Amino acid sequence: MKQKNGTKTIESRENKKLKFYKSVIICCEALINYAKAFADLADSYAGTEKDDSRQTELKEIARICEYLQIPPKPSMRQYKAFILYIWHYNSTLDYISLGRLDQTLDPYLQRDLKKGTISESKALELYECLLIKCAERMNTNP
Repeated sequence: MKQKNGTKTIESRENKKLKFYKSVIICCEALINYAKAFADLADSYAGTEKDDSRQTELKEIARICEYLQIPPKPSMRQYKAFILYIWHYNSTLDYISLGRLDQTLDPYLQRDLKKGTISESKALELYECLLIKCAERMNTNP
């Protein structure tokens, strides 16, 4: 209910829905801009990197960050990048749960392993990096 000139008026349900969906669009657009900024940063780092292996990693990071969408069959790397963006974008939600990442990521891991686009050791490294990155935001206050 809203109060207007001393009288109570009920905001229509449709108007509330419209406001909600407009706010969702604003948040999604901000998240896309956030990802593109990371793409630009990774690309600039790749341009000055001397180590070929690291340069390749940075170019891959830039490629994945260039667009923030989950394709119909994302790679494990793309899915993890998406999780990380959502996690960091919701910086005010200190206690947000990532859920059962083993169950969420396993289909992508199994497909990528079968296709040969990732090794088990590289997948483990990416998973560990994801957990470390998420843990740096943990609220450690009692």
